[in-house]
Amino acid sequence: MVDKEQKRFNIKKWNAVVLWAWHDEVEKCAICRESNSNPCINCQLDERPGISNECDVVCGACNHIFHFHCIFRFYTSRHVCPIDGKEFEIKRTNSNSINSINY
Repeated sequence: MVDKEQKRFNIKKWNAVVLWAWHDEVEKCAICRESNSNPCINCQLDERPGISNECDVVCGACNHIFHFHCIFRFYTSRHVCPIDGKEFEIKRTNSNSINSINY
């Protein structure tokens, strides 16, 4: 008979880490030119604790992707996509709290 192998180690704790990313061809915000996986320029400059975690990314119906803060600033003066000039409407976002860009 073969003796059962003893466990070499026991896992006592496991902290999983998950990283998400947009699966799109464009990896940078067309307005601030910062990676969509990083906070926008304004959030990077804001020194309040935790503010950089609040930088959301939105994709328009035209499939162009921007940081929410960037497109919101642009949208206050022009209600179009800065890339193609079509009316800008949010199609999807990484935040449950953003469903439109209207103010």
